Amino acid sequence: MNRKWNCSIALLVVGISLPGCETNDRLLFATKTSYGLDIDSKPPTAEVTIARRELAVVPTFRDVRGERNSDQNAAKTHNTLPLLASFGLEGTFFDPTITSRFAGGEAAVILAEGPDNEHKDLAPSTLCLSKEPDLRPFWKWAWQTLTFQKDESSRDFYFATDTSFGLKAAWDGSTGPYPSTVKLGYNRKELAFPPIFAQEVLKKECSDKADSTDTKEWKVTLPSFVASLDNSSVISTKEQSGVNHVQFFATGKAASEFVKRREVNSVLNKALYPQNDFLIMPESVAMTVESTRTFEVAGGKGQVRFTLMHDTATAGSIDPSTGIYTAGKTPGTYSVGASDKTGRAAIATITVYPTLDITPKGQSVAQGQTLQFSAIGGVPPFTFTISDNKSGGAIDQRGLYTAGNTGNMTDKVKITDSSLPPISVETTVHVQ
Repeated sequence: MNRKWNCSIALLVVGISLPGCETNDRLLFATKTSYGLDIDSKPPTAEVTIARRELAVVPTFRDVRGERNSDQNAAKTHNTLPLLASFGLEGTFFDPTITSRFAGGEAAVILAEGPDNEHKDLAPSTLCLSKEPDLRPFWKWAWQTLTFQKDESSRDFYFATDTSFGLKAAWDGSTGPYPSTVKLGYNRKELAFPPIFAQEVLKKECSDKADSTDTKEWKVTLPSFVASLDNSSVISTKEQSGVNHVQFFATGKAASEFVKRREVNSVLNKALYPQNDFLIMPESVAMTVESTRTFEVAGGKGQVRFTLMHDTATAGSIDPSTGIYTAGKTPGTYSVGASDKTGRAAIATITVYPTLDITPKGQSVAQGQTLQFSAIGGVPPFTFTISDNKSGGAIDQRGLYTAGNTGNMTDKVKITDSSLPPISVETTVHVQ
């Protein structure tokens, strides 16, 4: 699409103009929300309504490669970088509750996975390409070619908002003594224009599968960012009228770490997917036999009661008032229900695994010899480490141990599961 047309669409949709906005080295996301009266001379519009406009311009890449991508066997795939957005409106004209969320990069993936995911094995927020992508628009490519410049190592991240709640009148001089813009109610414009970077990396950095070759690929990355707005108001008597407005924006590690917080992720997802105001948390649990986990609820009215929906002889037990669940001795999949005084209910799923153990145990190997360790029971995924490394050995994350070159030593191999808190067991390996 021609760049002028793309910029015209952005101007028309959200009333924000950015020079050269159509480009492969950036993602464009823009919104305009109006709730109430909106009169504008550019373009000439007059609305008394609920209006929401959104625009996303996201580059699509060919030849996406790597084990981390969903279509692993395809010779060619097309894919885009992660972007997630949501808008919600509840209430009446005089007491609206408005929520807006959008995120990109790693923060979008974390939000999409939900609050009950531990985010240890996070789905990729990057794309791996077999060929170097040319992200530059034609004008930038031509200028840098003529001036012998390299592509920039850094680019600005543009983010802007314009929010008004109440009466707003603005003059730009083009309409004489009359205001060019009149807004009454809630009006908000948002613009996110983050850069996209491409970096040459070894193939193993784009694949979950071990690769000892020096094959190169290109990793395309979008910065992590998240933005949120909550606005609620009541127009009634003087004593009962009021407004509540909360908004935030974060980028980079601050954005990723913020949405990893379970309470934050839960609140943001509730607005993203408002199916039920009554929630049980966590909605899914993985644990080992005879361990404990506490369930909580959000949005409940009155007294809340927890119930184990299975035979307690095998499924364990749960305290009906505190929500503390104790797994039984029998592995399996079970369900816990919660209900409030209004009759609303929510269900959580529990997967109970056998007690964690490691095999084999107490082995002896020669220097440089390998030994395969495996987990028995426990909550996957597992982490293998050498907790006491006297021989100079090594172990990979598949549990393959390689003895070091120092003989007559004893190493300790440890496996840790993904329980909360994590459970670990150890065994010894004598290096001859």
